Amino acid sequence: MRADGYVSPLRRQNDSAGGGGRDRAGRARATRGSNGLLSEAAGNTSRMTFDPRYAIVTASDSGIGKATAVALAEAGMDIGVTWYSDAEGAEATADEVRSHGRKAIIKQLDYTDLPSCAVSIDLLIRDLGGLDVFVNNAGTGHSQMLVDTSYDEWRKIMPPKRIARQCQSEFAGVRWIC
Repeated sequence: MRADGYVSPLRRQNDSAGGGGRDRAGRARATRGSNGLLSEAAGNTSRMTFDPRYAIVTASDSGIGKATAVALAEAGMDIGVTWYSDAEGAEATADEVRSHGRKAIIKQLDYTDLPSCAVSIDLLIRDLGGLDVFVNNAGTGHSQMLVDTSYDEWRKIMPPKRIARQCQSEFAGVRWIC
């Protein structure tokens, strides 16, 4: 459980398991079943469930990110919508999420400014009420072929993109675990 009292759905499922199959600290032991999925201690035929309620989809102002955000809202999740340069597109995505009866929180995300990325994601997690799913869709590029891209253009596109994706995923992962 985090300091603010949020407990992830996976932890809630594990904590509600009863009986044997516990380690010395009283935690449920997970084993891999014949289906390859983790389940509680041997002999338990129930499957571990994952009931996500909160998702952040980066670059969900258009395209694949928007479609993903709307699909997750249709599946019953509240959505954190991020945008870089299309505030109107982010608002349209949020409106569509809300049309499915779900909460939508919008934040600008500039992955070239890593400290602000961490703050934006942290604020989304706080405002949503938690984080169960993180879709790292943000990226950059242009319609030019790689062989026609100058070295300076490539340096502007690739390193920040790789660093930002790694940092966003790690930050979101740490927040989910804690």
